[in-house]
Amino acid sequence: MAEFENWYFPEPFIAAENLYLADVMFSHSVFMAGDAMIGAQYRRSEIEQDINGAIIKDTKQADDFGVFVQLDIYPFTEKFELVAGARYDMHDSKDDLAGIEYNKSAFNPRIAARYFLSRNITLRGFYGSGFRVPYLFSEDLHLCASSPRIYKGSDLKPEKASSFSLGTDYMTAEIEMGIGLFYTKISDKVEFIEPGGGDVPAGFDFRWANVGEATTMGSEVFFRGSPLRG
Repeated sequence: MAEFENWYFPEPFIAAENLYLADVMFSHSVFMAGDAMIGAQYRRSEIEQDINGAIIKDTKQADDFGVFVQLDIYPFTEKFELVAGARYDMHDSKDDLAGIEYNKSAFNPRIAARYFLSRNITLRGFYGSGFRVPYLFSEDLHLCASSPRIYKGSDLKPEKASSFSLGTDYMTAEIEMGIGLFYTKISDKVEFIEPGGGDVPAGFDFRWANVGEATTMGSEVFFRGSPLRG
């Protein structure tokens, strides 16, 4: 029975991952009683996976570099605050087992506004966009018994999201309450599927693919109070 178990059950999954991060930012006061910020971020990931005692080790590397700028100003009156920004990201990853390099970039703007209607009432709005590509070691596979290999082809599009929100808040010394509406649309949604239907090399159990769109919308209400304060 012991010999059968050693042959039947997968051997332990072993992964060695190195992560390097660098982040630099600079901010300065500007016109209209505001602040400007610029910055850059860099992330490098390296991973070597030993899946079920395979003879060939699965090694991957990824480099992510982004630059951003943000302006926080009061353009018309002290009651109106405007925050506008933009970010440009570049992703470069390589899978030695598949022999493929994956290079993508994206530009993502964002803008947020807040208006103090009165001493206690605030109106707010937001729009922003973002993008995502599969990381080397996806979180949703950590608990898999044998951590399957997933193929990421060069034709895979980054997953993109656009988000909107509107809300209002009421605040006093004793209570805080508010209501908000939000809407998010995701295009080119990325999921892993069966390898069939694509040019997938041998040795991969699944492949990343763009499977369509997704939409999230809803509302939120909050209340926080200190009735016994003072």
